[in-house]
Amino acid sequence: MFLNIKSRNEKASLLLAEIQTESIREAKLKSLKNTVFDTEGLRQELDKYVLGSDDVVLLIEQIEGFGSELGAISSIRRVELKPFGESESFEWLSLALSTDGSWSQVVNFVSIAELLPYRTATESLTINKETTDGVVSWQSNMVLNVLKKK
Repeated sequence: MFLNIKSRNEKASLLLAEIQTESIREAKLKSLKNTVFDTEGLRQELDKYVLGSDDVVLLIEQIEGFGSELGAISSIRRVELKPFGESESFEWLSLALSTDGSWSQVVNFVSIAELLPYRTATESLTINKETTDGVVSWQSNMVLNVLKKK
């Protein structure tokens, strides 16, 4: 009889431990769901600063248009995707841009590119002055990374 009581006590202890583990798991899940619900607006706001995967062509067309609007000659020499750290959701859209024009045209183009409404990182930037037959022109070469959803 003592062994029977001991066996039932052990089973009850195991069941109690299982219930406690499940209760903790359920509390964590509820907390996570609350966090997701509470941060919905913030996450939507942050999404505005990340280029959508369907918006790449539109962005490239906008950047090309900036150069013509400023009267500069601009081109996108290379487009490639680079990893964004260890992220499975985001990546960098890397754009190699070049611009030719007056000082103000080149500087304005670079400024507009850096101020895109997305998270950007300038990987490299060079601005050079060239004088041909007494005419001064400026060239920029820039690698701009734009955060993009995969």
